Amino acid sequence: MKKSQAVKAFGNQTRLALALGISKSAVCQWEENLSQAQADRIIGAALRMGIDIGYLLVEEIPNTSLAS
Repeated sequence: MKKSQAVKAFGNQTRLALALGISKSAVCQWEENLSQAQADRIIGAALRMGIDIGYLLVEEIPNTSLAS
């Protein structure tokens, strides 16, 4: 899971931090690619808050175009 996906799902970094019970500055320090433990906590928080986790579970696929 990517940090940007989690932030988008919760609306912003502040809301994500509040849902996880951590500071916004802690979220700011995260790498873009989250650890499995971070992803698990985010999914748990999303489920508790009724946030659709489908978006969080989809891996972003790079846009590659095929030349004709």
